[in-house]
Amino acid sequence: MNFKTLVLHFPRTVILSLTTTSTTVACRPTDPRPRITSKALVGKKYGPQLTEYLSTREYGRPCELAASLTRQHIANAIKSLAQSESVTYQTFETLMALEWSPLCDHLDLLLDNSEVFPLCIKLLRQLHSQKISILGRAYGFMCLQFLALVVDIGKIAQVNRLDQFLEDVSKLPAGRSIGSYLNNYTRELEGEWLFSHPQGRSGLVLLLGWQQDRTGHRFCLPRIGGCRFDDTMFLLEQLWDDRKGFLCAAQLASRVFPGWGGLLLVIWNSAVQTHGFAHEPKSETPRLKQQAHWTYMFEIALRYGLYSEDREDPIVSEMINSYSLQARLVSPDTYFPVDNDDGNQVVNACTRKLTTGSTFNDMNPLAATTVGYSCRMLRPTSVGVQLPQLYSAALGRMWNEVSAVNQMDAHRYSNFTMHLIGLVTFLRRHVRSESSLLVCAHGALR
Repeated sequence: MNFKTLVLHFPRTVILSLTTTSTTVACRPTDPRPRITSKALVGKKYGPQLTEYLSTREYGRPCELAASLTRQHIANAIKSLAQSESVTYQTFETLMALEWSPLCDHLDLLLDNSEVFPLCIKLLRQLHSQKISILGRAYGFMCLQFLALVVDIGKIAQVNRLDQFLEDVSKLPAGRSIGSYLNNYTRELEGEWLFSHPQGRSGLVLLLGWQQDRTGHRFCLPRIGGCRFDDTMFLLEQLWDDRKGFLCAAQLASRVFPGWGGLLLVIWNSAVQTHGFAHEPKSETPRLKQQAHWTYMFEIALRYGLYSEDREDPIVSEMINSYSLQARLVSPDTYFPVDNDDGNQVVNACTRKLTTGSTFNDMNPLAATTVGYSCRMLRPTSVGVQLPQLYSAALGRMWNEVSAVNQMDAHRYSNFTMHLIGLVTFLRRHVRSESSLLVCAHGALR
């Protein structure tokens, strides 16, 4: 199947909610100024809680700002990233206005001396030091949105295609979003270098421009300041720590500009370059760190894959296409839901993905693997209802894919067989583990 046929779906809007908490501490009584709580100060800099920000669609403010902004406004906002005290969530709203024509003509400001990627990671580290989750408030969410835009522009620039890209988008009428064009362009670019390159997977190394600094540390995408292993793994760890919030945020992020698939691909390849593939680890990195990072990476990719659009499915499939992940999914002690609500969200998202996705995708690993992961999220109290729901959707999708093919060849029969075997294996392992849980629970009650 041609990769380009998988990238022609445009973004759709969706509303979601997630919850966070905050604390309030009053100023000293002797302070002559008006009483300002720490909650108010946090809100001014970091913005509203994400549940409010997303439910009121405030993430759409960059569209409103774009018409009044100039190249100098964007340059000033980028320069301010080096001064953390002056950065607010509105700084990222200003920068995300680059989505809109004609402001998109100034995307070149993100490159070279701007150092935007490491500066944003530094800001997120400071956010973490304030004990605020990346996905707790508008600041972190919009920073992730900006990082996703930055890495996509970095890839285009790395293979010297940015001038042509900017020339193409300069022809758009004023007020038009470049979202669909940029998303399709970068997904096709990734497919070209990952799936169609003569060097196979090594083509992605060339696309990302991996190199070493003077200290021997490896980094990629040098034109956006460099994406280093420690920075990408920090981001991965923070997303995994709030994986329930990430699942909720991914529901929206996958459907609005620019999507997080390209950013996750950079994080994934950073792990590959340092640790080796999960099933072929390098000996020079600690085994426990390798296992932890791959466990986190697989889970974050799977959770994003539950909502990813068709154009992102191929790269998500590549990230989770691993024998090591399959071994983790049949183990009863690897993946657990954060709570019952989180488990229900995973199962419902998987069912929706299976029943609403493209009719034919050659049964890529994403469909089967998300079913296996969702099985791990089922709880004994809900297994009787949700397991049949999940498998009905999985088998229905598999049959629809077979029915959509005019002629089954050996490759497709092999895919069909392996897909079915995988589903049966997940089912047997899951039923066995859940039966053990029920027996233990019954014994405890007695």
